[in-house]
Amino acid sequence: MRSRTTRWAITVILLLAIACPLGASTATAAHHSAKIPQRCKQNLKSKGTIKFSDWQFPDTLNPAQSGLLVTFYIVNAMFDGLFVYNDKGRLIPQMTTKLPTVKNGGLRDGGKTVVLHLKKGLRWSNGVEITSADIKFGLAVGQSPESGPICTGSCDVIARIDTPNKYTAVMHLKRPYAPILAYGIPPIFPRKWAGSWNNDATTAAKVIYQDNTFNYESPNYPTNGAYQVQEFVKDDRVVMRPLKYYNDMTCGSRLKNLIFSFYSSKQGLIAAAANGDTDITGGGGGYTPADLPELRKNSGYKLYQTPSFTLEHLEFNVDAQYDGKPNPLSNVKVRLALALALDKIGLIKSALGVNTKAAQDIAAWTPLVSTPELRQPFTDRTITGQ
Repeated sequence: MRSRTTRWAITVILLLAIACPLGASTATAAHHSAKIPQRCKQNLKSKGTIKFSDWQFPDTLNPAQSGLLVTFYIVNAMFDGLFVYNDKGRLIPQMTTKLPTVKNGGLRDGGKTVVLHLKKGLRWSNGVEITSADIKFGLAVGQSPESGPICTGSCDVIARIDTPNKYTAVMHLKRPYAPILAYGIPPIFPRKWAGSWNNDATTAAKVIYQDNTFNYESPNYPTNGAYQVQEFVKDDRVVMRPLKYYNDMTCGSRLKNLIFSFYSSKQGLIAAAANGDTDITGGGGGYTPADLPELRKNSGYKLYQTPSFTLEHLEFNVDAQYDGKPNPLSNVKVRLALALALDKIGLIKSALGVNTKAAQDIAAWTPLVSTPELRQPFTDRTITGQ
């Protein structure tokens, strides 16, 4: 049994922080220009620096090997996805040209066929064009045992992917799966990466998901987002600069430098914000409502409370046997009983230091987030209690 609740984090943003979307300047290598369509006629000139900080430091910058929120706080600037949630909690196209629907022909056969249309001219960090073959390769990586497989319970619903052309991927599902666009999209990886793999999904899965030296702590890794790492100093800082080939959400970057700075405690983080030493704090490890009294002792920054679609759940070992003995958790009724026995409101009150009303406002009772202020697509609104 898994339950999903809304995670609330408080972010400190200095009044002087420059609000701007992440992008990067686009440069075209001569040997690619004849083959790859150009998306941008004119690029923005990047300038300025934003420092963002947290009281945790990532264990690795490889998102396939990390479970820390602070890791994803950083690597969000390094990777784009086929789809992304906007600030209204709605799924929108990112690397694709449109969100597949029944009306536009993207969803067919009662939901068993999903058609994805890639934007033309997107590139990996080595300058090679991103194509539908990379989506197909990503599924093979995600379904490889060497990756976990990472597709278990999500993209394993996909029977196969066809690629009728460079920019179209057709996913054929084993059965209709309503949240396919939110939870069933496979990872996407380049088919070849020099020195690591060459169109071999098993090798790629082993490198990406098992090799701890494959850490994305330099520009020499396969990324496709607005920024890439230029400098990594453990327990100190991560300096990122624009990826020269980036042209997905914007045509060129507005920021020249994006710097993550580490502080060893929340107190140090709050002091840095108050002194103007950082522009944004609290997005990774984050603050909780229990930190508000300390945060409110200082001025010079703004406080924002932002919801996010973060999975909070119990992990059960459902194997029939454990350590050579019958495993009671393999019985679905036992798992259901354990889940129903949880005092969810009490846990939220204790963990976040809030009262009952505040806990009720952010508790969710379904696998998809459903709260008074935030609701994910396909959520059953009739379920209001555990």
